[in-house]
Amino acid sequence: MSPLNRKRKKNIRNSGIPIKPSIKGIILVFFGLYMTRFSVGMGIFQTNLYFGMISYFFLAMAGVFARLFLQTDNQKDSIKAAIMSLIMYIVGFMLTVFIMAIFNLNIFILISLISLGVLWLFLVLYAKSQDKHDIISKIFLCLVFTMGLLYGASLNQVIFPIYVVAFFLTLFFLQLSREYIKEFNELEGIIKEKKHRIRRIRNKLSFKKTSGAVKKIVKENLNNKSVKTRINNSYSKDILKKSLISQILAILLSGLILLTLYISLIFESRTTPLMFLWHIIVYLPIIGLASFLTKSCISKCKISKRIGLLLSLSILIILNAALFST
Repeated sequence: MSPLNRKRKKNIRNSGIPIKPSIKGIILVFFGLYMTRFSVGMGIFQTNLYFGMISYFFLAMAGVFARLFLQTDNQKDSIKAAIMSLIMYIVGFMLTVFIMAIFNLNIFILISLISLGVLWLFLVLYAKSQDKHDIISKIFLCLVFTMGLLYGASLNQVIFPIYVVAFFLTLFFLQLSREYIKEFNELEGIIKEKKHRIRRIRNKLSFKKTSGAVKKIVKENLNNKSVKTRINNSYSKDILKKSLISQILAILLSGLILLTLYISLIFESRTTPLMFLWHIIVYLPIIGLASFLTKSCISKCKISKRIGLLLSLSILIILNAALFST
């Protein structure tokens, strides 16, 4: 178990329930629905949009609670997390079935519902049996976010185009790389140090409201994280290596997206690969710079604070490309 996860398990009771990944997930449901909108009428599309996003929130929260189940050693808390995960999944499942019956939707939507439940269960059992809590916890967060794309696409069309899967895989590895960078920042104390600096400035100046001059000082302190800070923790370097691998896979998968868009164009004539090509011209330098900085951190043992921002921009570019190229 990683040093960071040991610390997290001690504070699990005070950490609260993270709902941000689920909120991001329901946004991805919209993207999945949008990418397969031509396979259904506008009425079904709107129905899936309204109720699909609501039901996926509960399905995603089932994954969040399953992750909490893995993160705590306390038996009582583990049982509570397992029960809440089951309740959330049942609510999401029953809501989808109810909407499916009311609006006469495709019965094969049940395949997506069952598959998602099986996926959460499989990840929990695998983590428990193989003692892979660290990586599975990150995979849970990434899947809660990115599986919304596949779930949304399956609501319109159970057998959806292959480029949807390509977009999903690219977003998954970008998000996984970002989770590794976030863990690295926490382990190296970058985020904590920034918060400490702001608090120290406010305490010294004793201002209830931040004046313009104070804002300038705070901003300067936020920017003062030196890239000359040495990385002496071997576990930190290992995290960066995993993040770099995920970034490289995200670069390669962007080529797969372009290929599948061209193939789909031959059969459907509803995709615009040229539009994705324009996006990839912007995407490759950004993700390439993130990879270069990550590699530089590993080889020179120095902290770079821009990698997370570059990965976030890469995710936004891929999502924007999904809107304009499909």
